[in-house]
Amino acid sequence: MLRWSLQEFQRHLTVKRNTHDLALSIFSYNIARTLKTSDTLFILGSGASINELTDADWRKVKSCDSMGLNFWLAHQFVPNFFMFEESSTPDRKEKFNQLLAQRLDDYQGVTFLYKDIERNGLNEYFKAALAKRRFYVVNKIHMPIFGHTEHNIATKAYAYLQRLGLTKRPMFARGSITVAMAIGSLLGYKKIILLGVDLNNVDYFWDSYSEEQRINSGQPYTIHKTASTEYGPVTIIDAVHAMNRYLLQPQSIDLYIGSKSSALYPDLPYYFKETHD
Repeated sequence: MLRWSLQEFQRHLTVKRNTHDLALSIFSYNIARTLKTSDTLFILGSGASINELTDADWRKVKSCDSMGLNFWLAHQFVPNFFMFEESSTPDRKEKFNQLLAQRLDDYQGVTFLYKDIERNGLNEYFKAALAKRRFYVVNKIHMPIFGHTEHNIATKAYAYLQRLGLTKRPMFARGSITVAMAIGSLLGYKKIILLGVDLNNVDYFWDSYSEEQRINSGQPYTIHKTASTEYGPVTIIDAVHAMNRYLLQPQSIDLYIGSKSSALYPDLPYYFKETHD
């Protein structure tokens, strides 16, 4: 745990230095509070279950705040917040840049959040394309994932510090959805709904698109790599449940899943019950 603490302190300094050197701003609690317009936050992942949503479901999504993640750009729906990171392979980087160029006009009023600047820096295309937008760097705290005991202790400690107001940085554990959930808790949303967070397969909403519009998933397994123990002892499923238990529930924040086909169901309640029954 001491080694992890030192690594996180170094990460924090690197994020601040890189952000300053690039003349950017860190996404802050005070900024975020001015952008919140509802008590419900929909977090938009890219799983194939997105294609199961009905018109009635989308009306609910549109009536509340939402945060798209990474390749959500490929979907026609425009969220309030968009959080992304540098893609890991040349073909995915090229595809992401193409999508960003195509969607910039549609995303005129969206708040952009950039993750992992300490690892990937910021390419010149992002900086130029987003220069006049609401564009902020996320300075997150990585939870340890080398063991369940250490992870749960750290998540409990983070939740305690957040409730005391001693940290305004979101936590991260295994996947972007945890950062989005932590931002949701910091902003005081009463309900957080995970859409397109399937995890038990490698199917995506764009699989039904034409071949030239599809995106290489970059997934090496038959389930999402963050849900596999081959990628580490603490899975994204473990991390979501730990956040729900130690961070969200003590604040009376309700966490839901938007598809019964998700690996998180039925441990998380299904949100759209009344419109589908």
